[in-house]
Amino acid sequence: MAKAKTPWFAIRAPENAAGEIKMKFLILIGNAAVGKMTVGKELIKITNFNLFHGHMILEPVLEIYGTRNMEMEQKIRDIIFEDFAKSDRAYFHLYDGF
Repeated sequence: MAKAKTPWFAIRAPENAAGEIKMKFLILIGNAAVGKMTVGKELIKITNFNLFHGHMILEPVLEIYGTRNMEMEQKIRDIIFEDFAKSDRAYFHLYDGF
């Protein structure tokens, strides 16, 4: 049987003795267009994390308001992060808001 190819990056969420993930939130930070989405998509293939990125907030706000609305974007982000904190699911968040 062929050995699985190791990705160019390696990440393993810490697990306890029962194999349960201890870490449930990871933020990938980088400038725009450096490959965060590419890395995030690869990470979800090798972990049980869900991917959350800024366009999931930005695009609906642009559709509704016709322009950026930073206050509304932050309100939505706060609601989502509060829900993440209560959830048992694990998430990646991609961030370029320098």
